[in-house]
Amino acid sequence: PGAPPPPAGAPPPPAFAPPPPAILPAGAAPVQRFDGVVTGTKEHWAQKLKQFQRSSEQNNELWNLYCDTYLGGVRDPSRHDATLLQEFCVNHDVEAAVAPRPAARRRAVTVPPPAWIGQRAASAGSASRSYGAAA
Repeated sequence: PGAPPPPAGAPPPPAFAPPPPAILPAGAAPVQRFDGVVTGTKEHWAQKLKQFQRSSEQNNELWNLYCDTYLGGVRDPSRHDATLLQEFCVNHDVEAAVAPRPAARRRAVTVPPPAWIGQRAASAGSASRSYGAAA
């Protein structure tokens, strides 16, 4: 039922095996691979992963599938160590997924004032107006 042992003299399997292609979104390939050197705290990576989960339903499903496949179904990022969290984040380009997107640039539109504004100011000091019946 398990994988056969490696042949004598073969190098040991990597500590952090890449996820199988079924875990990655269709047509996507990881940008980089985790090299085993942890940078940042567990809290930092857990927060990034929580942002990743909230950023889209597809991202949340990706994390859930990863947890179910490799982590015994434990989906709460804060219950895993920094190494594992950073490995997932690097291998699945979480930083790019949660990076703030630049706001859409809006063009300033100059709207000229209505023509009647200048007319009203010019006529304000001229003849008085009478309202109602003539006297």
